[in-house]
Amino acid sequence: MTSRVPEVHNAINNRLRNIDPLWLVLGAISGTIVYMKVVRLYRRSEEPLIKRLSAYAFSQLRRLPMVKAKIEKELYGAKREILETIHKDDSDRVFITGAVLSVSFRWHELPKEGLLAGSVLELAKKYEMYGRFAINEGRVSGAVYTDRLPAHIDLLAKTFNITIGAQVYSMYAFSNPLHPDVFPGARKMEAETIRMVLNLYNAPPDSSGSLTTGGT
Repeated sequence: MTSRVPEVHNAINNRLRNIDPLWLVLGAISGTIVYMKVVRLYRRSEEPLIKRLSAYAFSQLRRLPMVKAKIEKELYGAKREILETIHKDDSDRVFITGAVLSVSFRWHELPKEGLLAGSVLELAKKYEMYGRFAINEGRVSGAVYTDRLPAHIDLLAKTFNITIGAQVYSMYAFSNPLHPDVFPGARKMEAETIRMVLNLYNAPPDSSGSLTTGGT
């Protein structure tokens, strides 16, 4: 085996003799980079190589116009279904500035002029009426953890010095935004607040966010 090394070396030299040395250097560098990337890709995941190759092939298959159009059609239908499920209790689907909700997520902006106290209370009462469940009659299980006694709500409301804040708080003190189907009004106010903040920070139209008021 050792005696054949010089022969192989000379054969390679003769084969590459007519190639510009610059291309040989560039080829060696490129080959090294490709090899390192392949090794890094192989070690990046513990998934079997066949499985990763299948996933890559599937991702490329999804790029085909026919497949991509089918996927977008299904996603569009799913988006409409989700929107309808979330906003089914929102009878008018009109937000503070009058922008009507659509599949393209055309939301509202922060009003240029502040609303009067009476207008805010009217909106709060309107949103509260979206709920369809008889919560005070004990018809909801797991979403509400209190008897919602009027005296208790009044006591909590009195902790606020601002009248409008006390009235709105008394309406939503025991709401649970984790259950938007039971408290659709709270969910709508959260959506409006999130969009206002996003617009203040010049977020893109398709941006989103989440809001929490605590939990159990």
